[in-house]
Amino acid sequence: VDPLESCRTAVTGSSVQDESTSALGEAALQKLAGVWWDSEGSQYFVGKSGVSWRCVRRSAREAVPKVFALSWDPRARRIQWGSCYFLEPLALACEGGQVA
Repeated sequence: VDPLESCRTAVTGSSVQDESTSALGEAALQKLAGVWWDSEGSQYFVGKSGVSWRCVRRSAREAVPKVFALSWDPRARRIQWGSCYFLEPLALACEGGQVA
């Protein structure tokens, strides 16, 4: 199964069973894993720590790196980033390596 196609299917509203939704979440988080930079030069390190996913932001504006928990919200079919942010899997599938 192509995880990108699964992302498109989930976001466009096709029916996805709970097991598939969980697999979709893991695939989306794996797609997000790695090092990212924002337009202000902050670095984001995304990875799995034990059984949990997290994002560590390092910025010249902050003396201490900020850690955000990442989790999959199966009901909304999106990645929850901390308590205020989220990311739709389609953004990972269709933005060519960039998240807007």
